[in-house]
Amino acid sequence: MKLRIKDITPEGTELEFEHGEDFLEKFSPQPGGFWFRLAEPVHGSLSTTRTGLDITISGRIAGRVFLTCRRCLEEFPSEFSRDFYLDLLPEIEIRDRSGDIQLKKEELEQGYYQDDYLDLDQILLEQIVLSITENPLCREDCPGLCPICGANRNLRECQCSQAGLSAHPFAVLKKYKV
Repeated sequence: MKLRIKDITPEGTELEFEHGEDFLEKFSPQPGGFWFRLAEPVHGSLSTTRTGLDITISGRIAGRVFLTCRRCLEEFPSEFSRDFYLDLLPEIEIRDRSGDIQLKKEELEQGYYQDDYLDLDQILLEQIVLSITENPLCREDCPGLCPICGANRNLRECQCSQAGLSAHPFAVLKKYKV
């Protein structure tokens, strides 16, 4: 979804959106390139205003994704929602500067655009990624997989975990007296 900058008025432009699974595919170099997949279409709204060359975007994005638990490797659904606010300035080419460039704190909180169009899909993808944890757990007390037999300890308790403790390479440290 592209928005022509000249179409953004000082009064603002309101947009509603809904994107399905194909939305992620156009940003990923390979299928399943993200650590999540959409369970249902992502939806939301955004408002854009322009003052001179400065553009302000605010909005809300929400949806439901499938994540893989980092402990038991089971897939589970998770909901997300995020309110966002962005200030965008025109990108100025810095060709005559050499070496490191020191940014001010307020410059870190701004985004930049170039050309005559805003790529709103790129902004929405960024907000989705910022909304979803990179270390998901199906539940806080997930016991994970057995390190010996690989059984999912959410589904059944295996006996090898107790028997395998003595065979563990660090088991000898239990006998060490300080």
